[in-house]
Amino acid sequence: MKDKGTESKLTGTSTGTTGGAPPIGSLAIDASALKGFLVDLPEGETQGMRREQDGIDVVVQEITSNQNEWGGAAGVTADEVSRVVTATERLAQLRAYRPAVAKLLEMIDETEAQLEDTRDTVLRSIAESVDAKAKTAGPGLLAKYEQTRAYRSAVGRKAARTRQKQAADKPADPTKPG
Repeated sequence: MKDKGTESKLTGTSTGTTGGAPPIGSLAIDASALKGFLVDLPEGETQGMRREQDGIDVVVQEITSNQNEWGGAAGVTADEVSRVVTATERLAQLRAYRPAVAKLLEMIDETEAQLEDTRDTVLRSIAESVDAKAKTAGPGLLAKYEQTRAYRSAVGRKAARTRQKQAADKPADPTKPG
């Protein structure tokens, strides 16, 4: 029997735990526990929002521990304290997902890079094969793989243009004859 929160080695899925953090390295992250408060804001909407500062834990502790005896005298309502406590609990719940989500994103980025590298290596090999076979098959073969050959050479052409531009922008060295 599987423990809650463990990862299946065969499927890469996580059973998760109610409100708990998914295991780092999990391929399936169930964030449905966040459904009641998770938001998707329009682009730029977080600009100008106040963010947490150092010392927030001490401040929350101070507010909650003083509420019963001093809250009324300070004009702090029970609703305000409840909202602070709820937001603090939700932040902790939300942040528990960050390590697993960050690891999954890292794995996606690394896999993407590896797959692009594999594809590019094969494309370069194909272009080289076309170049070699064109000598015997004729120039019509080159036309059939024109885009493949251009793609293969694009990085080299860009590097050559950059070197030429840098050479043109570089002032002449007065110590060299010429």
